[in-house]
Amino acid sequence: MPSGDRLISCSRDMTIKVWDVSSGFCIATLKGHEKWVRVVSVSPDGTMLASGSMDKTVRLWTIATGKCEHVLREHSHVIEDVAFSNIEADKIMLSSEEDEDSKHTEIIRTDEDEVRGGTYLVSASRDNSVRVWEVASGMCLHVLSGHDSWVRSVLYHPGGRYIVTSSDDKTIRCWDLKRNFKCTSIIDEAHELFVQQ
Repeated sequence: MPSGDRLISCSRDMTIKVWDVSSGFCIATLKGHEKWVRVVSVSPDGTMLASGSMDKTVRLWTIATGKCEHVLREHSHVIEDVAFSNIEADKIMLSSEEDEDSKHTEIIRTDEDEVRGGTYLVSASRDNSVRVWEVASGMCLHVLSGHDSWVRSVLYHPGGRYIVTSSDDKTIRCWDLKRNFKCTSIIDEAHELFVQQ
């Protein structure tokens, strides 16, 4: 976690655990997934946790309370990876939303609208797709299609403009947030076998 005093783990026992680093004690156990939990990711501000499972769902949790806020069920196969947006990605996506909204109404931003990162989540699945979610609502905003096999990993580029994915189809793909998530770059035959990360 960003503060450095907590550690998150996930397991085939279908749980997620929050650990105190200094004492080594488990301070919370999160339950809800119905199969093996494969991956977890913590939001940049350390308040939210996303988990992906063999049960084909992504869950969004508030770390302080251990409450599951949303269960994201739109993938049709196992979840391989999840990642929260960084501050730069949030700025790009929020400005795109404002550009679209401004065609219909005037946008007024306040100090409370400060961009912190973690507004969005991206998930990769064995259904060959990548999905972009709004964390607050749990709504799927975009489906990125193009991989021909399982999508193994996903991340937001540090500069925020791209989502980068790798797949069992031996490709690495870059999806451009400023071009409506269009795949603008493909590294074909990146490895002789599956590209894990």
